[in-house]
Amino acid sequence: MAEILTVCNWERFQHYRDRDPPWVKLYRDLLTTESWVMGTDTSRLVQVASILLAARYGNQIPLQWKLVKRVASLDCSEAQFGDALTHLRATKFLEIQQAPNTLNGLEQDASVLLAKCSSEAESDKNPLPSPREKTPSSRVSPLQGAAPRRPSKLVPESFALTQQLRDFSLAELPDLDIEAEFSKFRDHEFRAPKVDWPRAWRRWVRNGKARGDYVRRAQPGEMLFHGKPVEWQ
Repeated sequence: MAEILTVCNWERFQHYRDRDPPWVKLYRDLLTTESWVMGTDTSRLVQVASILLAARYGNQIPLQWKLVKRVASLDCSEAQFGDALTHLRATKFLEIQQAPNTLNGLEQDASVLLAKCSSEAESDKNPLPSPREKTPSSRVSPLQGAAPRRPSKLVPESFALTQQLRDFSLAELPDLDIEAEFSKFRDHEFRAPKVDWPRAWRRWVRNGKARGDYVRRAQPGEMLFHGKPVEWQ
């Protein structure tokens, strides 16, 4: 199975959620992150290029050196790219995953995705669509674990937490018991129908953090009751 590169916490850089975005958000605090400060000029170039490529390919960047070099116009050797990739993975900016076999609900081999990207790299003559254009060809494939886009008050059975959502949750709440909290999330009936379930989960986590109402993992020597520490008299 083919491998792909993904940007961790990709939702931070998102703008358009339903199609190929013409631009992404680039926060200035990137300049103070470990991946940037401890990196090299090459790794920083790869870092920014990865964000742009993630926007172009729905955060499913084919792990092909020649393709990435050509699409991103990288001026570095394959060895330098490998060193940069090692650094960005070690600092939790990039990760390598297996390419999903299901895209748009249809079984497709990962090689189809790679062929599509290669074709774009060979002849990149068409400009990106304007924000108002909404054509089928401009829609990106949903990420693995994304829920069907149907309004619902209950969490769809098909929705599952991606690694990016797990990383986001633990960044917000390091002591969170993700599985137990996700079970609560699944059993909850929302007042208003939802469409974007990854966004609903992120809001659920933030609300839990603000209220202090979430299931915690027990610390050494600590006893929990319904996810909350027991205070002994």
